Amino acid sequence: MRKYIRRNIYKWHRITSLIIAVPILLWTVSGFLHPVMGMFKPEVKNGMLPVAAIGTSRIKVSLQDALQQNKIGRLHNFRIVKLYEVYYYQIQQLEYDSLTYINCNTGNVLIDGDERYAAHLAQRFLSEPNGSKGGGHSHHGMQANFAVIGDSRTNSGQIVQEKSKVIGTELIKTFDGEYKGSNKLLPVYKVSFEREDGIRLYVETVADRLAAAVDDKKAWFTKFFAITHSWSFMDSWGGWKSALLGSISALCFVTSLFGFYIYNISNKKKIKRTNSTQANRYWHRVLGNVFMITTLLYAFSGAWHAFAKIPEKPKAVVNKATTEFSGDEVALDFSSLMPLLKKGEKLVNVSVVKMNRKAYWQAYIFNGKSVAKRYIDQNTLQELKDGDLQYGRYLACTFSKQDGKEIENSQQLTSYNNKYSMMNRRLPVVEVDFKQGPDYFVETSTGKLAAVVNESSQSERFSFSNLHMHHYWEAWFGKGIGGSLKNTVLIASTLGLLILALTGVMIWVRKRLT
Repeated sequence: MRKYIRRNIYKWHRITSLIIAVPILLWTVSGFLHPVMGMFKPEVKNGMLPVAAIGTSRIKVSLQDALQQNKIGRLHNFRIVKLYEVYYYQIQQLEYDSLTYINCNTGNVLIDGDERYAAHLAQRFLSEPNGSKGGGHSHHGMQANFAVIGDSRTNSGQIVQEKSKVIGTELIKTFDGEYKGSNKLLPVYKVSFEREDGIRLYVETVADRLAAAVDDKKAWFTKFFAITHSWSFMDSWGGWKSALLGSISALCFVTSLFGFYIYNISNKKKIKRTNSTQANRYWHRVLGNVFMITTLLYAFSGAWHAFAKIPEKPKAVVNKATTEFSGDEVALDFSSLMPLLKKGEKLVNVSVVKMNRKAYWQAYIFNGKSVAKRYIDQNTLQELKDGDLQYGRYLACTFSKQDGKEIENSQQLTSYNNKYSMMNRRLPVVEVDFKQGPDYFVETSTGKLAAVVNESSQSERFSFSNLHMHHYWEAWFGKGIGGSLKNTVLIASTLGLLILALTGVMIWVRKRLT
């Protein structure tokens, strides 16, 4: 058997290398450009909007009266937003993708309110020099720490300068070639600006959230990467595409092992570099040994990632809360809510939720350091203990159709981890682990299911995140230093693999010509 392998392994290596040559060239070129293009992200000054206290004295029309005045019989939820220095009730209705905006002072509906608010948010994300560039969110996507910048009189307490002109606003209901499924959030508005880079921002108005920023360069690379790395031209193949990608990745893994065996076990002769063919062989051997580990990691994680997509993933029957309220059920009275605040606390927003047939005000309260949600019983005005956890568990049981007694553990997450990665795009969330079946991650601010994770999918995501994307550098050294180290490893390894593949092709070409 050993003699048989030694006699045939070079032929096997040559055949498998020819099969994977073009895929390897496509993957290494696009893989090399991925971190490079990541260093030239579209310029967005503000990835997270600062929170501001609601000026309740400026709200003259009650929510009930506003709904009645505009003949809105039922709503899914609401919150209070500020646009053009005016407060509006932002009304969500299950039958509509766009939101309705009712002036809190006059009770009149703002025409094209959702489009206007999307453009307003996009202007702030693009131009306002506050918050963070890191893609954080407002109170609906609150991170661990905040500062209240501004008050009831202004949006941010800052003068926004150098605004770019909005030239288009479009409601996006499905993912497409530019706004890909990896962005997770729908529906969103695409807001285009009159700038040389052709930048457009994708904004989720229900949560004041920046979903994506794309300029002409990023749009080109996204399309290029989808074709060369993900093979989007084969999307119509469905599971067969994943099977093909997985098989080629697995073949890359085997080919790498063949090469290692040939150059380090079966043939240990030192290669002279007296001509170009021998030079190609020398560098092919050197690069093969240097980048063997990264090659095996890329191939293994890529194959697993592709094969994991073959079975049809069961779609959740319900992935968001579907409760509705009549106008009589949302008798919002600020004179009753405000006395519930402690000294130094500020009310930055309020919504309504229903669990176990009880309605609660979901109050967003800033205590000087962070924003927290409190759940106030509409009838008794008593705060529900651990309200956010309870609501998260309630939603998880609704989505999974499991009983609350089956819950093993639940906790609030304000940052990503190996189990709930940044690919899920929503924070904070409540993690609910059941005794049997997958774990559920719920965004209580929007009532939406953020992720469903089982042991298999968790392992695959960990493999792809760390073995393929090398995110472990960020876990070890933080976003700054770790991010730079990660990009360095990605660039060096993909460039090395590209040269390795090219030297292999040159060896084959020269042999065919002689």
